[in-house]
This record gives sequence, structure tokens and C-alpha cells, in this order.
Amino acid sequence: MLVMGRVLYCEKGHLVGLTNTMRAHRGMIATRWVRSGGGSFLSELPEFCLECGSPTSQVCAQCNTPIAFRGKDCGKCGKAHPWTETALAAAKEYADEIDELSTEDKIALKGTFDDLTVETPRTQLALSRFTKLAKKMGPPALETLQKILVDIVAETVKKTLFPK
Repeated sequence: MLVMGRVLYCEKGHLVGLTNTMRAHRGMIATRWVRSGGGSFLSELPEFCLECGSPTSQVCAQCNTPIAFRGKDCGKCGKAHPWTETALAAAKEYADEIDELSTEDKIALKGTFDDLTVETPRTQLALSRFTKLAKKMGPPALETLQKILVDIVAETVKKTLFPK
């Protein structure tokens, strides 16, 4: 039986490692840190990301609560993790650069991003607005926004914006 435990992320949102707890025969339990992507075990937890060099952490910067696997926001204090804040800021900044959109459209588009990251009654409204505005922008602009948002949007949004 495999049980996932703690995770180690960098401040840019890369999953650096996670605990792998195995329940062996006779009730014995073994926990090891595994490098993200499988393969090697970590003898020491890296203090910096192997992909981008950013500092790593297992806990929320605001309240010191362990970070949840694939967490965008802290489950205890509700604050956005650094990678969520960075992606939202990048999406908002990029929206201002989309030539095909009017100033009003850019404001409306930026207003959808926060609601696309969580499941609330406003999520479907934000998705509807985003989809309408996406039709006005060219494919390169939409693809860029999708790349920025893919890791932080809610699961129902992913299914609509990123169908497989």
C-alpha cells in the first residue's frame, strides 16, 4: 500500500520531491523522500530547485502549515502560494499586452483569473467570460495564457480550457 505524505515545492511551483510511505509486510512502515518524476531517492532535501534554482519549502510561507500536494493556496490560512501569485500576476500583465482586446476587454479578462483558480459559484461565470474573450484574441495569445494558467486553474476549468 502506497500513501503520499509531505511534499517539497520550490517557490516557482515545481514539485521537487515527496514522501513515499510504504506499508510493507508485517505492518512495517518505511518513509523516504523521492525526487519528483520518480526514480532516485533523495538522501538530503534540496534547499534549491533542481529545475530553476529557486528556494524550496515544505510549508506555507505565511502560517508554516505543510503544503498540500498540488496545492495552489494554503489549506489553513487560505493565502496563495508564491507560484499561484506569480502565475496570476503574469497572466494579468500579459492580458495588457493582447492587442486584439479593448481596454474594457482587458479589464474583464483580468477579472476572471482569480475566479478560475477555485471552485466557487463564480467559477462558471468567469469561465464563460474568459471563453468569450478568448474568441477575440488570436491563437498565440490564447496559448500563452493557457501556459501561464494551466497549473493554477480549478479542475473543472482545466477540463474546459485544456481538453485532452
